[in-house]
Amino acid sequence: MSSGYAGIRPGCIAVGTDSHSCTYGALNAFSTGVGVAEAAVVFACDQCWFKVPQTIRVELVGDLPRNVLGKDLALKLLQILGESGAAYQCVEFGGDAVAQISFDSRVTLCNMMIEAGAKGAIMPCDDVTRRWLKAHGVTDVQGVEPDAGTQYARNIILNVSEMRPLVAVPPHIDCAVEARMLNHIKVDQVVIGSCTNGRYEDIALAAQILNGKKVAPDVRLLVFPASMEVESALKADGLLQILAEAGASVFPPSCGPCAGIHNGLLGDGEVAVSTTNRNLTGRMGSKAAQIYIASPVVAAYSALHGFITDWEG
Repeated sequence: MSSGYAGIRPGCIAVGTDSHSCTYGALNAFSTGVGVAEAAVVFACDQCWFKVPQTIRVELVGDLPRNVLGKDLALKLLQILGESGAAYQCVEFGGDAVAQISFDSRVTLCNMMIEAGAKGAIMPCDDVTRRWLKAHGVTDVQGVEPDAGTQYARNIILNVSEMRPLVAVPPHIDCAVEARMLNHIKVDQVVIGSCTNGRYEDIALAAQILNGKKVAPDVRLLVFPASMEVESALKADGLLQILAEAGASVFPPSCGPCAGIHNGLLGDGEVAVSTTNRNLTGRMGSKAAQIYIASPVVAAYSALHGFITDWEG
């Protein structure tokens, strides 16, 4: 989901013909991906059949450290859950630390839960949600909350205070290690964008890190805003110019090379740090390439230094 608003409100049920339709859980809605046949039924009848999923409760506690984003929280949860550990279940987020997570980071966190097989993911409707909705012309919303005494399939408590920026090591998205452990890995390409991390905050953070600096020699930095709205806002604030002056190639809004269908496909033996959501073998081009999945912060620092790092230097 980009910064554009699709009319989905807290408490809604939404479907889309993409596995990452669960992204809209950031709006306190239940959203999930469906097949094209199911989508046709929805268009014709405004109805869809679901088996009510069990729910995994994720309690986020502590104080969010600097440079730890929703992407890092997602990678940590994927490490805990595994690639199918939430199959046909809904991941429900709560806890005191949720209030510290920006809306854009919430979008990333919900987006990535499909990588654990989740049917959906849902954030609480709080001040962060209401501020975002108000900025998009929606007021007087009534959110949904879990029932008292709800029984969960699993309870996970994650202390965010102890976290550092993480990177998923190919070819598995649930194999996450701290970025600082991978500073021996030389990088050929860095991709910032996609439905997972192509929003304003994601690209603005990268621009802030690269402002007045240059991308390392022999590193290709590719930036793909998630929507025209994001692109326009970044352009208006001069952030795309900052990235271009740093040596980035800024492309029109799209998925980019995430699904192997656009600029930035990898060649044999190349290594990429990408803010996309999957690092499967051959996902972004050659089967002999490697894709490390990380946040925009790690991606920007890696582009700056030419190796995987979360360190400014």
